[in-house]
Amino acid sequence: MQVHPSTVHYACQKWRISRKKNWGYRERDARQGRNSLRLRERYHRRGQQFVYIDESGFERETTRRYGRAPRGQPVHGLRPGRARPRTSLMAARFEGGDFAAPGLFEGTCKTDLFNGWLESQLCPLLHSQHVVILDHAAFHPSAKTRDLVARTGAT
Repeated sequence: MQVHPSTVHYACQKWRISRKKNWGYRERDARQGRNSLRLRERYHRRGQQFVYIDESGFERETTRRYGRAPRGQPVHGLRPGRARPRTSLMAARFEGGDFAAPGLFEGTCKTDLFNGWLESQLCPLLHSQHVVILDHAAFHPSAKTRDLVARTGAT
């Protein structure tokens, strides 16, 4: 028996089943998670403060993935097939909610750009009681990045 996806969608709507999903990672390890929490508590007991750094990119002409129309009428849309200009934002957030050192630039982030932002914008705000937290972006694990953070006394 074959059922069209829209039939399933309408049936789910009727039964008040909404479209949602909570993502997790297959690679996660409960033991590693517990160790991370212990390490976090140890830093807090020492009076150290976390500084989270992240980047995000967005495109001016983002295309909507879905559309709505009366029953029986299709929704057609066009999207560009080539790469579009991208604007990226980089910022730090100090534990407690304060954002600092926002950097807005055109294009994607590379190691040299990240290190330049780190040196000129964020490093002057760091001191020995800070612990810098980075994600696993490809441009983070450089020797210069580690050196810049270490020179401030931060971990």
